[in-house]
Amino acid sequence: MGSSLFKQNPGASFSLTGTDFPIFVFHLDHAVSMFRCEVVDAVSGKSWHRFDNERDIRRSTSATSFFTITWDGTTFHGNSLDVVPNGSYVVTLSVLKALGDSNNPAHWETWTSPQFYLARPDIALESFTVSQNSVAEGDQVTLSATVRNTQIEPRPSVHVRFFDGDVSLGASDFDLAAGESRNVDTPGRSGPICCITSRSRYRRSRPRRSWRTTSWIST
Repeated sequence: MGSSLFKQNPGASFSLTGTDFPIFVFHLDHAVSMFRCEVVDAVSGKSWHRFDNERDIRRSTSATSFFTITWDGTTFHGNSLDVVPNGSYVVTLSVLKALGDSNNPAHWETWTSPQFYLARPDIALESFTVSQNSVAEGDQVTLSATVRNTQIEPRPSVHVRFFDGDVSLGASDFDLAAGESRNVDTPGRSGPICCITSRSRYRRSRPRRSWRTTSWIST
């Protein structure tokens, strides 16, 4: 999370919002010809394909150095990009030894992660910004919010509303495709508190100078 890494226990849950993403840490004693990360459903054993597939990676620069790779909840196969649904998964990291034969199982080394969970909110508030950092009573400012559909199904009639205190500054209704993000702007006046609300399943408050953002998510 942020600039620090914390070892997670089996069964850890990730919302895939903010800095709450699974990060995999690995050390390479030797260079490898191929590096792969495959996602597998921990219950059914179904493969959700890979989220990384690289060739010719150098070895780690020292005995204590390491590489990191972050998974954002999507995978690819061919030219297709998949949004992996909420659920329980493991990730298998595989490396092909330098100059190894990809068809020879003895030339591969693998590691499988403990089971973990993806638990996205249905609609995520990705960002909230104010057009100017310092405001005075009566100044006109623009409030901007970016919301994202984190699910693999489209979400119709997403409702976003901005508030200055208890006064509504405006609202927008729109449809979001699976994985789509949308930026919403509305002008408003400065005040002691400003809020944005969107229908979702959770509530979150984040202070921002004299402003406060709040989102509610409901299905």
